[in-house]
Amino acid sequence: MRVRSRRRAREVAMQTLYGVDVGRVRADWAIEDGIREAKLPPDLADYARRLVVGVQTHREEIDRRLSELLEDWSLDRLSAVDRAVLRMAACEMLHFPGIPPLVTIDEAIDIAKKFSTAESGRFVNGILARLMETSEKANWDPSQLETPPEEEEPPEPEQPEPEEEPEGSEEPEPIPEPTFWRIREPKESEQE
Repeated sequence: MRVRSRRRAREVAMQTLYGVDVGRVRADWAIEDGIREAKLPPDLADYARRLVVGVQTHREEIDRRLSELLEDWSLDRLSAVDRAVLRMAACEMLHFPGIPPLVTIDEAIDIAKKFSTAESGRFVNGILARLMETSEKANWDPSQLETPPEEEEPPEPEQPEPEEEPEGSEEPEPIPEPTFWRIREPKESEQE
């Protein structure tokens, strides 16, 4: 069975993480807006959601692990795009057991090159290769998985708990349509 490429889902997840980081928007709104705009099919939409929720759930661990690999640099000094790519890929590498680590790294490099710079691709490659060496996927063997990689499902996202309304409040205000920072697609003349 051929697995559909998850590249577009990863791009939407990265753009959502970027928007949350830079624009300080709610992740649940941002991911749904990104999915709708990208017209992702249900399976890829679910994958994008799981990546975003995974980063949010494990952000402290992800940031700590990435910070340990940055020499003479801090995570908050990285470009927001590079930080989003690294967080997304680290989450996939550390918490999505069925995804081959080299696939994660290759996808992250390509996304970094597309949305940031060619130098970002090399930088992302170096950090993620070192992360792989220190992760459980260092000696990744798909035959050790209970389910084949193409059938592996990442953990289900936890649904955010609804905010409680204060007692005696009137009708709630309608939720505004979500908007957040977008990373523009590179023009053909800017590529390469």
